[in-house]
Amino acid sequence: MAKKLGLNYKLKNNNNMKTKFVNTLDEEINLKQNSIYTPVLKMAWEELKTTLNLPITKIESDIFNKVNDYKFLEEPLSSNEIKKEVTINEDKIKIKAEFDKSLPFKKELYVNGNPLFFEKKEICSFSPNKNWCKMLYYEDKDNFAINISTKNDNEEIILIKSDFNNNFNLQDEINSTLSKQKNNNVGINKEDTIIVPIIEVDSSSDYADLLPVQLFTDKYPFIIETLSQKIDFTLNNKGAEVKVRVILKGTLQCIFQILII
Repeated sequence: MAKKLGLNYKLKNNNNMKTKFVNTLDEEINLKQNSIYTPVLKMAWEELKTTLNLPITKIESDIFNKVNDYKFLEEPLSSNEIKKEVTINEDKIKIKAEFDKSLPFKKELYVNGNPLFFEKKEICSFSPNKNWCKMLYYEDKDNFAINISTKNDNEEIILIKSDFNNNFNLQDEINSTLSKQKNNNVGINKEDTIIVPIIEVDSSSDYADLLPVQLFTDKYPFIIETLSQKIDFTLNNKGAEVKVRVILKGTLQCIFQILII
């Protein structure tokens, strides 16, 4: 019997569910919130540490403590996908980090003629060429994963559908997918239908409830006064595209001691 693979998308952008930026792969995903993973805050943070050029002894922020401890390698990303900019004006420091990635399909696909009923709405969808797809694992119609090859043979898009009954972290989900892939013996048949909703995400955060953040170095404190993060993500019949921008601003608190003799 043919499997109808309707890929669900768990990120619901509405006024009743605040979107949360997840800055490390080991951070727990709360099913009651929309979540977007992006490592760009880590890039901005590392640029700030390089600019300060002082050992940081204490960070008064749970988020920045996690980001500081998180191991992330930029090397797999090409130089034209990452942009970092530092502006220094006396004791003021501004860090801007951007990530721009495009994953076009081998050719543009047709949008399906019939709407897809998704998140209680009828939306547009597309069906990727099955020759570009590989089944990573298949448990049932609500739990499976496929990858779709792109124009660049070294890059692919992985789509996972799961019931997500419990909170989870992305690293565990990735490891689980890789483990299940090793034991997978199910392929995509010519009778199968793959339907992917067209997704557009435009989300931002100014972290107002977390600021200011104070860092202590072995010489001077540094106050993070402004932090913003914005992401634009699209998955459609042309492929996937993501753009992320982080802007961090702060002040170095130089302390002068006057000795009167």
